[in-house]
Formats: sequence, structure tokens, C-alpha cells
Amino acid sequence: MHQFTLNIANISEMQQFGVKIASLIRVGDVIALNGNLGAGKTTFAQSIIAALGYQHDISSPSYSIVHYYEPPELRLPLAHADFYRLNDAMEIEELGIFDMLNDGAAIIEWAGDYVEHNMAQYIEINIEKIDDSENDLSQNDNDVSPRKLKINLGSDWVNRWT
Repeated sequence: MHQFTLNIANISEMQQFGVKIASLIRVGDVIALNGNLGAGKTTFAQSIIAALGYQHDISSPSYSIVHYYEPPELRLPLAHADFYRLNDAMEIEELGIFDMLNDGAAIIEWAGDYVEHNMAQYIEINIEKIDDSENDLSQNDNDVSPRKLKINLGSDWVNRWT
């Protein structure tokens, strides 16, 4: 696993990084997003989904647990999940997200230890606020609060990152 840190100055840079991730996504990929409440996980996921071609409002899956997106609106099938309210691996298994990796990819917020960290097609992004401000990337487009992204790349991601 390859690890590195990236500093993000504002929401615009977060969205640009989402575009980069979207350009590299392939069938079978799992993008695991972790961080405190308000860190920017959903905002980052939204930028990836938009960059994959989805042109409608993208809501958080916090209450529905998972949203599925299909071509032709995206270039590949995608599950966007939020594991925050789930209690165990059995609940996650019942969602069928990992079954769809044969044909698509998944973005999982609050992935924690529920996702296999040694998968070749795994990328984990831990989002942290650099300061202790209450700024929330989802509040408005004027948030300039910087973030630190700690990124862990599976072997397949390392090969395409260069």
C-alpha cells in the first residue's frame, strides 16, 4: 500500500481532486472516505459523481444508506454509500454493494474497518480539517477552510497514479 498526504486549500481544490479521482476510476474500485462530521466526505463524493457524468442533484446517502447510479448518466455503474448508521458487517453484506464491483465501482463514506484495506483496487482517503474551525465544506461554496487528505492507494491505484 502506498501512502501520501495532500493539502487542499478550499472547496474548489477538493472538487478538482474529485475530478482527478473520477478520471482514474475503473470497474471494481472501492473509494473509501473517512473523516469527522463536516470534513467534506459527501462534498468530495459529489465531485467524483459529477465528474463521472451525473448532471442532476447529488444528495447524501446518509438516511437511505446507498444510492445507485447507472449508465448512461455515468460512464460506469456506481454505488455511493454511507456506513455511518450501520452496526455490523452483516448489514453491509445485505446491501450488495460489493457484489456490484464486477460491473461497477463504489464510493463509501464512513468505510472504517468494513472495507477490505488490502484490495488492489482500493483507495482510502481520510479527510481532516487542518484547523479546528467549525467550517463545513457542505455549508457553502465560500468555505476556504483547508483540509488535509491522507491517502492510501492499493497496488492497482499506485500503478495508475503516476
